[in-house]
Amino acid sequence: MRLLLASFIFVLLFTIGVLHPIRAADIYNLPDAPSGKIDEALLKIVPVRFLPSSPFYFLIWAKENFNRLIKPSPLRKAEFDFVLSGKRLKEAYLLLEKNNVKNSSAALNRYSRVAEKTVDELKKAKNQSQDVATAAGKIDSGLVYQLILLAAIEKKMSSFASEYNFSTNFSSAFDGFSQIVTAVDQINPGVADKYLPK
Repeated sequence: MRLLLASFIFVLLFTIGVLHPIRAADIYNLPDAPSGKIDEALLKIVPVRFLPSSPFYFLIWAKENFNRLIKPSPLRKAEFDFVLSGKRLKEAYLLLEKNNVKNSSAALNRYSRVAEKTVDELKKAKNQSQDVATAAGKIDSGLVYQLILLAAIEKKMSSFASEYNFSTNFSSAFDGFSQIVTAVDQINPGVADKYLPK
């Protein structure tokens, strides 16, 4: 009987401790994204020549990898990676506009990976005593547009959240965004208050 009671308590605690945070992650409290703000964000983020659904997309991928390789310092790589992260988010939104959920989900996954690279390079630059304050200011000014696109994507995703791991990839993308905000906040305090919902 004690074994049965102990098993029940373990399962109950496991369910509360593990599954509850997963459910809580589905609520992001992102601000509304009116169409005018979305259009502004699309204009401010670097242009997209080919979407991932294009057969020529590999040319963009090769060019970006080469350009990143020749960046002379972690600081320049962090700035470049942040630009790429905005581009990946823009691709995810534009693909979603074309009802291409599969490639949009993949673009969100790529966004989260580039966001991690941005944070890593920013930390390396800080450890090398490079002028991270200027880069953090540039990144800070671009975060608002990424937040708008994340909010627009979240608003659309309810009907297909379970398709192609979209919900999981969106959660990873939001975590990547949060990591960038946190890294910039450590350089310029107060940034997190602007971008991370309470």
